[in-house]
Amino acid sequence: MVIAIILLLSTLALAVYHAGSASDRTRSAARIAQSALLAAKDRALHARELRGVRFIRDLTDPSLVTGFAYLAPIAPLQYGSQVSGGDNSIQVLRPDANNDGQGTDATTPDAILVAGTGVDWLSLDANGFLSLPTTRIRIPAGSGAWYTLRPIAGQTAPPYFAQTRGSTVLLTLASPFAGPDTSYPNVVAVDSTSSKATCEIELANALLPFHQPISLPSAVVIDLDNSSSNVQALWPAGPGSAPADIDIMYSPRGNLTGPVAAFGPLHFLLNHISDASAKLNPIDPRNKGDKLVLTVFPQTGLAATFPIDPTDANHDGLADDLFHFAKLGSAAGQ
Repeated sequence: MVIAIILLLSTLALAVYHAGSASDRTRSAARIAQSALLAAKDRALHARELRGVRFIRDLTDPSLVTGFAYLAPIAPLQYGSQVSGGDNSIQVLRPDANNDGQGTDATTPDAILVAGTGVDWLSLDANGFLSLPTTRIRIPAGSGAWYTLRPIAGQTAPPYFAQTRGSTVLLTLASPFAGPDTSYPNVVAVDSTSSKATCEIELANALLPFHQPISLPSAVVIDLDNSSSNVQALWPAGPGSAPADIDIMYSPRGNLTGPVAAFGPLHFLLNHISDASAKLNPIDPRNKGDKLVLTVFPQTGLAATFPIDPTDANHDGLADDLFHFAKLGSAAGQ
């Protein structure tokens, strides 16, 4: 009887120890993630320049984040002979029926193609300097509106954004150009001789030299598939598209900058790797590890952790709002 009681107590103690270890790893991952983000914010404040952090995706499963690396911006480039003084030029075009960029056979009134002659957009793309959602293009340079780029449909290897039409290199705008000089059905919306025929491009970010990547504790990852919808929209990881770099950049004032600044709080789910790899619903009873929400607030640049809200009022097996506590800013984790 005594031996049986000792064995029972040993089993219970071992189970509690393992549960505590898993919980500790999740809380440790939350602290590491918060520290990485706040360190990037601090670097921006002290350098008085943009600084940031990249969430490093797993090589075999881009829906999982395993660590972080610090970033600095690459200086923007300008194109168009009126600003660069060289032989390069740009045009803004409408898609056309025979894909020659000439004549009056435009197929849509929307001008979405930026044609570059004598520019190195292809090499920029192939070397990873163009990326979603970081890269933006302003037309004309210095005074125009900013536009994001749309990758080539179905392209999962470089070049993602640039394509060629003869000797002309084309980029595709995600939204139509707002100020064409020519009316539909002309193909050319802004000719290379126009005062609008200049652009500047904000490039992707570069890893900060002399800084080692930071890894999350073993068995804990950031699960993008179960993170908030704005995270998934900004950094898609689905099949048929190249996974975007998850870059969060801080301004010298300490707030988030770039496309992410226009979105609300970003909620990332810290998950056990076995649960995330199995694509389990976060409140599925088969889950083995703890879960926490890492929230980044764009206006302040602060990062905090919260427990998930497993409430399932309609009993459909899905959480009504996994990020409820994070949205309230209550019950914050350590």
